Amino acid sequence: MVEAKIQIIKQIRIDASPESVFPCLIDAEKVVVWSGIAAELDPTPGGDYRVTMMPGVVAAGKFVEVTPYSKVSYT
Repeated sequence: MVEAKIQIIKQIRIDASPESVFPCLIDAEKVVVWSGIAAELDPTPGGDYRVTMMPGVVAAGKFVEVTPYSKVSYT
């Protein structure tokens, strides 16, 4: 079986300051408010990203880049 590599890039603009939005991308308690029911995050390069979206549905990967107030990238 050949594994397909897919890259999804999503950029959005939010009418809020980077200082108020950034924690919503790296703080587990804030992530579950808008994107799931549980989260385990280590927002450092190579750290784990694991968000349970609903029972049985998990998004998991590794943080690649975390630049305060400007960029969060994960696999």
